Amino acid sequence: MKFFFECYTAEAVKNRYCDLAKKHHPDLGGDTATMQAVNVGYADAMRLVIADEENEYRREQATAGFEPLREAIESAVTLPENVSVIIRGFWL
Repeated sequence: MKFFFECYTAEAVKNRYCDLAKKHHPDLGGDTATMQAVNVGYADAMRLVIADEENEYRREQATAGFEPLREAIESAVTLPENVSVIIRGFWL
């Protein structure tokens, strides 16, 4: 992970990997041990980044479902005093 410690997106990890591969690949003058360490770091970093992106997507989807309810409650609050509002789950 020392190679990818500042990478927070999949695109950043891929870009860093390309730069490191150009520098450390055995066919380009680097050594095998370092390239193997880069490969392990890449796999770990991608696994973490993808998990974070999936969690963020799930959070966004979970909170997006409450937006219509929030709007409906705001509308109900502004109704005249003589109108009764019954809230049952997600229905008004």
